[in-house]
Amino acid sequence: MLLDREEAIRSRTPTEVQQELWGIFLAYNLVRPELSRPTIPKHLRNIRASLKTLILPPRRAERRSREP
Repeated sequence: MLLDREEAIRSRTPTEVQQELWGIFLAYNLVRPELSRPTIPKHLRNIRASLKTLILPPRRAERRSREP
């Protein structure tokens, strides 16, 4: 359920979609055990601070891939 969030999948090929989904599942499963500990607020602050470095920048509409 991923906390009722709707993730936007940016990948275009089946392999890239699979890789992106594995990343989402991995992040979810790394964060989930932290929520069961008694010091939830402290752990959430640390997790949020760490995750900020992993946020993708906004998509640039004008960007196009270069074909060989």
